Amino acid sequence: MIFVDSSSSALNDSIIDDGVSQLAITTPFTLSSTMWSRGTNCQEGFSNTTTSVHKTLERDRIGLVIQLVLFTIILVGNLSVIIALLSRNVKNQMQLFIINLAASDLIVALGGTLAQIIENITVQFFAPAPVCKLVKYMGSAITYSSSFALIILSIDRAEAVCRPLRVSSSRISGRTKARLMISVAWMAAGLCGTPALILSEKVSETCRFNFKRVNVQTYMVAIALTVFIIPACIIAACHVLMVVTIWRASKLQLSNASGDTGGRKSISSTGPSGDLVPRRSRLALTRNTIHGAASGNVLLQKTIGPPHHPKGGCISRAKVKTVKMTCVIVTVYIVCWCPFMVWNLVNTYVNFSATAPHLSKYTPHIQHLVTLNSAANPIIFWIFNAGSLKRNKNPTSITANTRALTNK
Repeated sequence: MIFVDSSSSALNDSIIDDGVSQLAITTPFTLSSTMWSRGTNCQEGFSNTTTSVHKTLERDRIGLVIQLVLFTIILVGNLSVIIALLSRNVKNQMQLFIINLAASDLIVALGGTLAQIIENITVQFFAPAPVCKLVKYMGSAITYSSSFALIILSIDRAEAVCRPLRVSSSRISGRTKARLMISVAWMAAGLCGTPALILSEKVSETCRFNFKRVNVQTYMVAIALTVFIIPACIIAACHVLMVVTIWRASKLQLSNASGDTGGRKSISSTGPSGDLVPRRSRLALTRNTIHGAASGNVLLQKTIGPPHHPKGGCISRAKVKTVKMTCVIVTVYIVCWCPFMVWNLVNTYVNFSATAPHLSKYTPHIQHLVTLNSAANPIIFWIFNAGSLKRNKNPTSITANTRALTNK
């Protein structure tokens, strides 16, 4: 991950000493040598150092266990999502974006979390300098990929809900457009990761960032803006537009329903523009809807008439459900990333190691929130879609429902 370090004091101490960011675990020898240099009593210094070392090792062990658990959840959860969606015969636009999000989270586990686990176990970085640059670059790029995957997912859902007619009349197919957006997002993530490739270097068996050529505060602010603040604003704007559109559509649908007469309700239903739809047409629409579900759509459409016409007050339940799912994913994203970014920015300017040393011990736990985000996404997906995927795997039940509806 970007600038993830198990010791918050290492960054600022290295800036004061030699301008190099210490992105490695601070060893107990640094602590003990500092105490001796201050003229502390030998026996007292040894006792205090031993206690501090034991506490540090205990925190490191707890942190390592947390990392291993999160790594397992990310690996198993996102692999299950990818396998479940790739095994389907028909893949719609939404499924491609979900697969892309799961793939980016999976790469976070393999390229970020796993590399951090290995570094925490070995303490020293034994690989050559090019590997150091590659590790730091991958950690930076894959972090951007997760944020950008949520951006394109939110933009796609906002366009589908707010401008459905433009989407349906576009010359480019939905799947082609999805692949194009995904490709652009990954290229942008790779481009944004280049500063880590330039700044990283191997010094004294540690893989660090060298901030001699750039101000560390400027770097941290730029990271916060590009990784979290700007993406969060774009994602939030998309979801506000979707919620407003759905609210207006539901309000218009209720007003249309209240304007119908009782006699008409018994023999007909209203279409997207308030037109009457005969019973035979409703049956045909129902057959097409269930056939679409049987051919691979994740969620069953449950509206009469064209489901994606907001002016008619008709938005499909499937579309509303996907909006709810993305809203939960985005909320978890903000909850996980906001404390992490705020903590690192404050630490950059305040320097907890000098002003509040007791706060430094909480840094590793706050950094686990970023990894928790990648672990939560597949869980959210299964909460919303486990039942739908299970129903679509049972063609017998779909056929029975089709016969029951057509015989009415």
